[in-house]
Amino acid sequence: MSSIGFETNTAIWTVVNFVILLVLVHRFALPSFYKMVDESENKRNALLIELEEKIKESDRLIAEYREKVSTAEKSATEIVSKAQKEAEELKRQEVQKLTQEKQSILSGVQGEIASEKMKAIEDVKAHAAGLIVSATTKILKREVADAGHMDIIRADIAEFESALRS
Repeated sequence: MSSIGFETNTAIWTVVNFVILLVLVHRFALPSFYKMVDESENKRNALLIELEEKIKESDRLIAEYREKVSTAEKSATEIVSKAQKEAEELKRQEVQKLTQEKQSILSGVQGEIASEKMKAIEDVKAHAAGLIVSATTKILKREVADAGHMDIIRADIAEFESALRS
């Protein structure tokens, strides 16, 4: 038949072929396809679960490291504070020690100065006594007028003053 028309025989065989194809696809192809889809979904779910576990683990590690960093910062702050306090105490002790040494040295020097001053005064007294004796001897040896005595005394005072200066 060359005309285009509906042929029942061809339609029935087409439907039968389609049904057979559906049965074969349903029997052989679809189970493999469903198995492949299920395996893919199971893998995806397993990966999602593993990812969630890793995220939880990383969050736990981050929290742990933050705690460690916080503890380390507190320890570092305490160590620095303690070191500053110790340095201040050492400085205070050293200043106190140096002040005591200074006072000790100053007291010793003042004692030496007082001792040397007393020696100098004794030397001046001894020298003055010698000059007075010398002047008296000169006065007694000479029989001069009062004005002459004054010249001798002035000369001895000048000699005494020059001895004090040197």
